[in-house]
Amino acid sequence: MKLAGNGALGVWHCVEAGSEAEVERWYINEHYHDRVVIEGFLRARNYKNLTDEGSLYFSRYDTVSVDDLSCDAYLRSLRNPSAWSQTIFPRYHNTVRGAFAVSERWGVGIGGYLLSLRLDDGSNGISAKVQQELANNLHTLHGLDGVVSVESWIVNANTSTIKTKEQEIRGQQDQYPLAAVLVDLMNPDIAQRVVELLPALAELAKKDLMKLTYQLTKNELILPRPH
Repeated sequence: MKLAGNGALGVWHCVEAGSEAEVERWYINEHYHDRVVIEGFLRARNYKNLTDEGSLYFSRYDTVSVDDLSCDAYLRSLRNPSAWSQTIFPRYHNTVRGAFAVSERWGVGIGGYLLSLRLDDGSNGISAKVQQELANNLHTLHGLDGVVSVESWIVNANTSTIKTKEQEIRGQQDQYPLAAVLVDLMNPDIAQRVVELLPALAELAKKDLMKLTYQLTKNELILPRPH
């Protein structure tokens, strides 16, 4: 099964201090399973920040298409969160969530570390300088030892702003990014060199350096889900 689809959901967020262990139990014992089982969802991954700055967690969900993030089955799940989910979502804060089309992808495989470069301010669109850098410089990362893969995501604003019960429970309007570049790394020390090669993007982006902590793919599903 091809696991690298043309759509992706990205959720960057923090949680209330002291709730990390419970949130992580929920991720691996319920939430990711309930997402990946939906038709069109291919894989879920969880990352945790290596630093004390930025988003504590990043969840990414690969889908066949960005359209799968507005399908009936997924929206039904968002509008009917489980009892456990209803205790977890109020603990989220500083949530940034977007539905994306994958505009470019290079490389094969998944690194143990991830550099997330996220453009949160979309009020004026992507600057010409950043667009040129993405067009001309992004491919140079594949000449860098330790870079496993690179993806460029462009947001679908309509899908990202659909009103749901989950968002209501989180208690605040989720922000959504305009775009993101995700660089899979074998070694976190490589991240600084990546930033140096993309100066225009790095100047504007919210940067998170993270470690992969969990992955669930469609062919690994257990039915019923584990408890």
